[in-house]
Amino acid sequence: MEMFNNPLDKIASLRRYAEERLKETANSDNAAPAEPDTKRLLHELEVHQIELEMQNAELLQAQEEVEMVLARYTDLYDFAPVGYFTLDQSGVTRAVNLAGATLLGTERSQLLGRSFESFVVPKARSAFSAFLGMVAAHKEKVSIDLELQPAPGQAGTPPLFVQIEAITSSAGQEYHMAAIDITERRDAELKLHATIKDLRTFSQSVSHDLQTPLFIINSAATMLLNKYRGIMNEEDCNLTNSIVQRTVSMSNLIQDLLKFSRNSMQELTVKPIDMAALARECIERRSDEVQNRDIEFRVMELPQAVGDRPMIAQVIENLLSNAVKFSGNVVKPVITVGSVEGGKDSIYFVKDNGIGFDMKYVGAIFDAFERLHSSNDFEGTGLGLAIVEQIVTKHGGRVWADSKQGKGSTFYFSLPKP
Repeated sequence: MEMFNNPLDKIASLRRYAEERLKETANSDNAAPAEPDTKRLLHELEVHQIELEMQNAELLQAQEEVEMVLARYTDLYDFAPVGYFTLDQSGVTRAVNLAGATLLGTERSQLLGRSFESFVVPKARSAFSAFLGMVAAHKEKVSIDLELQPAPGQAGTPPLFVQIEAITSSAGQEYHMAAIDITERRDAELKLHATIKDLRTFSQSVSHDLQTPLFIINSAATMLLNKYRGIMNEEDCNLTNSIVQRTVSMSNLIQDLLKFSRNSMQELTVKPIDMAALARECIERRSDEVQNRDIEFRVMELPQAVGDRPMIAQVIENLLSNAVKFSGNVVKPVITVGSVEGGKDSIYFVKDNGIGFDMKYVGAIFDAFERLHSSNDFEGTGLGLAIVEQIVTKHGGRVWADSKQGKGSTFYFSLPKP
């Protein structure tokens, strides 16, 4: 028996053999009943015919399913919120979805066979050409922000800014690009930058216009105290001294407000930070402030961090200041800067053995101007911990605290590991 790879070939061979046997039987002088092998062949033909019809039905069903899936993915491709483009090696558009044509304000037929670079504003075409070269060289997804010009006949159309991500095909013969309209985002960024510029101008104005009269008032009140302390009565001395103290407090508040404002606008300069060395520097800077107090500072071994060093220094200084302030009534204050294991983050803490606070207020202590103690008992502007949270959050970390009244407090902050 012959071997067949294709069922259709086998059926055709069986049919020919059966027809020859039937013809021999019909031409014989004694027309005998069909031989058993002829019946067997006819039965096999019928079976294979049924199988073929079933395969045809399955093939038709599979074809319909493929066509449905193709139509579904064609709709997804055409009506996606992203413009998809396929460019050949010379940058000519070979395929584009409807979203891409709509993005460029033209018909799809007008894009095919046209260089995509013709839609890029002239000043950015060299950057786009270099971008395609980078995509071809790296064989991985690369992105660029571009300004595109309207299609012919679309004069007066507002500028269009897109973010393009591109990658080469597996064979390296085509560029596959996805373009997203970022015009609104860019406009919002421009407005934000303008607002930041206005805030900086305002901050400088506030710093000058408020600090100058405060300095004059403070200087005048201090001069009065120094000159007339011996002849002023106690009430006048207390009143004048209060003016001096209030102007100092007001000046500190202005400085903290300016820090809070600058931190929100300032870009991060991220570099490796030796946290143990930074903690010791911050403690050293407080030496004059605590020289008359017997405070023990401890710095444990700390993991290295990555961040804006001056900003992280501000975090440590504010937490140290907080610990020093609320340890004022302790006979032997001990302030520790340490760390604990934090998984994907590095966790640092500043711990004191001061007066502590009620944990039911823990949710409010990092809010601006929130105070758990009277300003008469403890000095401060109410912004120290708010600045801590602002800076740490800007670095992608978080802050929290643990405390027991009369047992001290521990303030934690986390930073992503290098």
